[in-house]
Amino acid sequence: MAMVQTKARVWNLTRNQLLQGVARRFFEIAADHGKDCDWYLERIDVMLRMELIEFYYLVVFKADEPIAGAKLCFDWKRHTALVESMGEFFDPEKINQFGTTDSIADTMQAVRAYVDGLFEHCGATRVEVWYSVRDDQIKTLGSERVDQLLDVSRSDEAKKKSSERWAKIMKAKADKGAKRVSTLGDLPEASFDIW
Repeated sequence: MAMVQTKARVWNLTRNQLLQGVARRFFEIAADHGKDCDWYLERIDVMLRMELIEFYYLVVFKADEPIAGAKLCFDWKRHTALVESMGEFFDPEKINQFGTTDSIADTMQAVRAYVDGLFEHCGATRVEVWYSVRDDQIKTLGSERVDQLLDVSRSDEAKKKSSERWAKIMKAKADKGAKRVSTLGDLPEASFDIW
């Protein structure tokens, strides 16, 4: 029987495209627990290509109480420095057949296992997805332009409710006190803060 050798696919991806892949995998975790993430998935390209986002947050709730969270943070200054020193395109030799790197896949698997475990063992009932736009981008582009780019319009009342809910989440995080921070080995401009 003849052996057929297949050539591995060569991926020509930028660092930013790899970050977008991390964000997509992050939202898939929420989607697997019933959260509609279409709005985020449709805007990842703009959000990250234009370096608008400071962080994305998955907050896990039990009934109406936040019990845990996983935050994906972006260090855009470090990203710029890495692009300037290493080039825009990521080393294709490090990209696996799934269009990511092994260190990214391992980290995302650990984050997924953490969130899945909360549903399996801690009575978690739902996930909320949050994001934060970088202050310097709001100053540079203006809040109206950022809202236009993200296709967002919220009333003052909605913003107030959102702020109150966020304060409740941050209080729960402070009360829990536990925190683990890890960077992605191949993309150190991205890190996870898990509580």
